[in-house]
Parts: sequence; structure tokens; C-alpha cells
Amino acid sequence: MREIHQSYMQFTLFYIHFTSARFLPSTFEPLFNQKLILMKKIIAVVFFCCAFSTIGFSQHICSDAFLGNKMVVDKYTNEGYKNEISLKATGELTVNTVYLDANESKAVDKIPFKIAIKEQGTKTITMFSREDFMKVDVQKVLSQCKKGDSIVLLTLDKQYALPHNEILIK
Repeated sequence: MREIHQSYMQFTLFYIHFTSARFLPSTFEPLFNQKLILMKKIIAVVFFCCAFSTIGFSQHICSDAFLGNKMVVDKYTNEGYKNEISLKATGELTVNTVYLDANESKAVDKIPFKIAIKEQGTKTITMFSREDFMKVDVQKVLSQCKKGDSIVLLTLDKQYALPHNEILIK
């Protein structure tokens, strides 16, 4: 019984010294530092897992710009993609979720979007309208653009990926 009591007393003294860094004997310092570093790593891992757990579960739905029933992006190359329309283009500009296949790409559902115009010379981006659009007559937008400017399309919901959001006016 006396051995148990003595072990308990040694553990209590060790615990007091271990939890209080200012009373920490130099013999326990490396052990204390290792435990402290391990705890910091565990807390960091838990924090980052919680903070970024929504990224792993969120799904991005592919979307693209359409003029009429034709996708605006019409050419992919090693240097990038061709996302241009003429200053004289006509039709309805929409942003749609897309079904992409090796043979075809087609619009599925229209999604709401905003429009901004990026000036060629200054690279200044200005909102076209405060309105949320489901569709817009492209000539209304082009009337405020000049050759070399870009139409910038913004989705209103993070679930939609719109990688080709800038349309060059040629």
C-alpha cells in the first residue's frame, strides 16, 4: 500500500511540474516540449479539417455562356480558349448549366447572373447593371462596349463554376 501511495505522490508531483512550465525541471523539458508540439499539430490538423471540410463536399456545377442556343466558347487550344463575339452579334445572352459530351455540348438550365464590362485600355471593370439576369439582349450590352472590351459574367451562387466568364468583343 505504501508503494502505491508513493507512486501516486510521484505522479502528482510530476503532473504539477508538467502542467506548469515555470516549475518544470530541466529533465522533463524535452518531454514537455514534444507533447506541446504534438498538441499544437493535432489542434492545427483538426482546425484545418473543420475549416476546409465544406470544400470536399461542395459540388461545382459546370456552366457556360450561350448566345442563342450556341455556346460562346467555340475553340480550345494549347494556349487557351477562344471566347469572343462580334460587336454586331445579336441574340439572347444567357448563362446555363451545361451537358458536356465528347460529341456535343448543350445548355441544360438557365441560371441567374450579373454583367460587368471590362475596358480594354484601363482594364477597369464596371457593372453593366445592378439587375440579376436570366437572359439579356446582347445588343443592349454591346451598345456600351467598344472593340477590345470584354463582357464579364458573374454567377450569383458559388455552386456554379463559370471558367469562361470573360467574353472578348472583336
